[in-house]
Amino acid sequence: MSRRSGISSYLGDVADDTKEFVDSLLDRVSDLDRELRQAARRALDNQKDRDKRVADMRDEVRRLSRQLQELDDSGPDEGTGGGSESHSGISEQIDALRSEMRTLSKALEDFAARGPGSATSGKTST
Repeated sequence: MSRRSGISSYLGDVADDTKEFVDSLLDRVSDLDRELRQAARRALDNQKDRDKRVADMRDEVRRLSRQLQELDDSGPDEGTGGGSESHSGISEQIDALRSEMRTLSKALEDFAARGPGSATSGKTST
């Protein structure tokens, strides 16, 4: 009988240890699952924020381009009060601003293309 109770005790200990191990493993898996979900949620939120910033920057580039075009279209007689020398200087500034706008627009598109799931669906034409 004592041999049997020794084996029964041993098997009971093995079963208890196995149960504790499985419980611990399930706890760790649960913690990992929760942490992965939180990380995925944060990444998705960050991507949405990034996409919104890119879209806002694109809108600003379009708005500035329109203002630049309106300034260029206004000609030498509107608001400058000057002759051809004054207009020539403004034209050079407008050309320089246009070049900077193209550079900014390209940099924005490059930035948008770099990120995972980047905001490439709303590309602007330059």
